[in-house]
Amino acid sequence: MNGVAAAPSSPVRQVLVVEDEYFLASMLALSLQLDGFRVVGPAGSVPQALALLEKHRHVDCAVLDLNLQGEAAYPVADTLLERRVPFLFLTGYARQIVPDKYAEVQLRQKPVEGAQLSRLLQDLLGGAGRDRDSRPAGTGHVPERLPGRLPRPSLT
Repeated sequence: MNGVAAAPSSPVRQVLVVEDEYFLASMLALSLQLDGFRVVGPAGSVPQALALLEKHRHVDCAVLDLNLQGEAAYPVADTLLERRVPFLFLTGYARQIVPDKYAEVQLRQKPVEGAQLSRLLQDLLGGAGRDRDSRPAGTGHVPERLPGRLPRPSLT
């Protein structure tokens, strides 16, 4: 010991990663870990993601793919909104297919570099972390029935 107290470090932020493509999920998780995040998951399905949210009652932010093995990730998004956890959609789909309920949720197109994703999450945490409880749980029109299946993204 040299007698000098260590400077307090910033808290480690927990990020839920929800992505069903194994290699992409692994790369995202590793990149986020290298950037100082504690990764919860990755989860490759809606039931897995909801189970992780039940087990890990406190996550600071999340990254969600929209299409998880043919099922829309909206139940996970709804849980995050209820808990006022900031998140973004990382997907190959266009904004137009996302229900109005999620109009204020960022949507980023795949692929995204790890450093860019870390910056996006830091921005989410910086904007939402200061006054997380005052954010509205949802905005815009809520359709009576949210789609449960998503079409495959067009390659053209």
